[in-house]
Amino acid sequence: MNLATMGVMAGAGSSSTPFNPITDIGWYAAYWASDPDWTNPGDGNNVTSWRDATGGGRHLTSTETGAPPSFSSSVAALNGKPAIVFETESLSCVGADFGTLSQPFSILAIFNWVAHNVGTHVLIGSARSSNPHALLRRNAQAYNIFAGAGVTIETATDTNAHMYTGFFSGASSSANIDGTDNTVSPGTSSMEGFSALRNTSGGATNQSANIAFMAAYSGDIRAHANWANFKSWVTSEYGITMS
Repeated sequence: MNLATMGVMAGAGSSSTPFNPITDIGWYAAYWASDPDWTNPGDGNNVTSWRDATGGGRHLTSTETGAPPSFSSSVAALNGKPAIVFETESLSCVGADFGTLSQPFSILAIFNWVAHNVGTHVLIGSARSSNPHALLRRNAQAYNIFAGAGVTIETATDTNAHMYTGFFSGASSSANIDGTDNTVSPGTSSMEGFSALRNTSGGATNQSANIAFMAAYSGDIRAHANWANFKSWVTSEYGITMS
């Protein structure tokens, strides 16, 4: 066997390690509908608990009296990938289990709206029903970020897939939509607990969305060494064009 043949054989089984959106970032808490270590309930079935993929134990559970959200194994708007389907329900991890994130911190969601009215409704944020809490939400069909004071970004919402990221750091905060930064000053509230589609009065919202991935990070996620790799993964996995 010549050296050239040996080289081909040696390289045949080699491959680069694929990007891991959980371990390659180091989130404070993360929830991924495609999490290989989470036993999902099966297509169309109710989700009563969503595993914290970091292994930190900050799991989300159903807290409403109505039916929990459901699991979809394939959402067309999210490039055919799995998502949790929220209608009027919420999943939460209360502050006692989640802990407290003081600014600066980041939260993000990969999602698409299905239906929404012109009111103000939460996408993700703190589980608390009163301040302090921090939220990514929508207001009159535009993006809105809140941490004691609501700031609306003049970018209209739609039913396409998007990544919405909030970096909370007082007047140096940012609402980042598909990689485009908007400098905002939404207040200085900390984050106690974590929820999906929960309104600020503590009840469920009258909107619907599919959420494929959401997470909280201590610090500015945009400054992470793997932020560019994460955005590339979002484009590859969910077909979202990032700036």
